[in-house]
Amino acid sequence: MKKEIKKDMKITGRIFKWLVLVISTIFFIYPVIYTLSMSFTSKRAQYFLVLWPLEPTITNYIEAIKRSNILSLYKNSIIVTGATVILVLIVSSMAAYAFARKKFFGSNFFFYLIFLALIIPPISVFIPLLVQLKNYHLINTYWALIFPYTTISVPFATFILRNFFKTIPVEIEEAAKIDGCNDFQIFYRITLPLSKSALGAVTIFTALAWWNEYLFASVFITNNKMQTIPAGIGRIIGTYWMDYTLLSAALIIALIPMLIVYLVFQRTFIKGVVAGAIKG
Repeated sequence: MKKEIKKDMKITGRIFKWLVLVISTIFFIYPVIYTLSMSFTSKRAQYFLVLWPLEPTITNYIEAIKRSNILSLYKNSIIVTGATVILVLIVSSMAAYAFARKKFFGSNFFFYLIFLALIIPPISVFIPLLVQLKNYHLINTYWALIFPYTTISVPFATFILRNFFKTIPVEIEEAAKIDGCNDFQIFYRITLPLSKSALGAVTIFTALAWWNEYLFASVFITNNKMQTIPAGIGRIIGTYWMDYTLLSAALIIALIPMLIVYLVFQRTFIKGVVAGAIKG
């Protein structure tokens, strides 16, 4: 009798888990499907959309590309996001290696001080950042976004990489020292190649976070020619806010690059985050 009750409880638990997963999936996917359908719908049929495009057309995409100057927005986003990712990887990997392998006065204190930066919301430093960027004449330059994005991303990246570095056996590095390698050579030739999954996770997380950032991008860069995709899409929404088909096409165009990156590297992303967050 008890075995049957336990079996029934397990089955009920599994059904409940599947229901939660299905409902959550529908909840998150529905807006994407709706936007995708709207992007292929003709303008006169946009108010009758269900979950599939009525009177399918690709003119919305052509119009969105022409009106938004999407190629320029792509270029700006790639420059800003790419530079941010590179700087984050360089700074956080070196800092993480120092915290993971070197013992110096106050090392734990400084690490937890950096870790505490994770609890500071970016919006809280918005005004000071704006003032400093104006003082250094960086408004309407790529650096107006690259510097803040990098600074905000480094604490999390350092936390992930430091914990991952600590899972690498110290014996490997000691053997390298016996062979004549210095600290930088060990870091560059041994630690980094063994940490591809963690580095990949940091890369994807940083790229996804800042490719879609809107507030800083819309305030720190007001020159239309230098704006990134989120700010450019925001400008379209302000101009064509009643043209839902055009807005949907622009949103899908903005979504495509990061969606491809995530789908291609999702295993690396999950593996690196789990390893860096749990181990160490």
